Amino acid sequence: MRLINRKGFTVLELLISLAFASLLILMISTLFLTNINSYNKEDVILELQYQGQIVLNYFSDRVMEAKGIIEIVDINNIDSLNRDSEINIKKVIFRTNDNGVIFEVKSNNKFFYGEGLAGSATTEIADYIESIILKPLPIGKKFSEADGTEITVNLRKGNIIESYNTKVFFRNKN
Repeated sequence: MRLINRKGFTVLELLISLAFASLLILMISTLFLTNINSYNKEDVILELQYQGQIVLNYFSDRVMEAKGIIEIVDINNIDSLNRDSEINIKKVIFRTNDNGVIFEVKSNNKFFYGEGLAGSATTEIADYIESIILKPLPIGKKFSEADGTEITVNLRKGNIIESYNTKVFFRNKN
């Protein structure tokens, strides 16, 4: 019997090449997914940095011109004007030359701004606010007597948390 010379791959060769191709596809897809996750995480961090910078800039620009704090309410709705330690604010009102400025963190993790000496803030400024911590400056003074404040903004989106802070002194303090 004469053997016919057939050209092609055997089943074993096809299985081996399929295994190598599967490993190659697995490595490439793992690398691809890792890069996508890294990109998404960096995108969230950039968004939180942007939101934090908006809060600090907006806060600093308006508070710098203030004469002092006239009302400060913590997240438990307790008036904290006579405290001398840091508090997690819900609402704070600063007296300015003209009137006043109101900053408020509402229950939907949004930061709002308003004008006046009473009432509520109505203009949305930023999102993803987990908390805003204020400390009177210099340390040891009550908020009612403070010359300035240290502001710490804590933001959260998903499982990513960022924190930013600055110090602002009142230019028009008497």
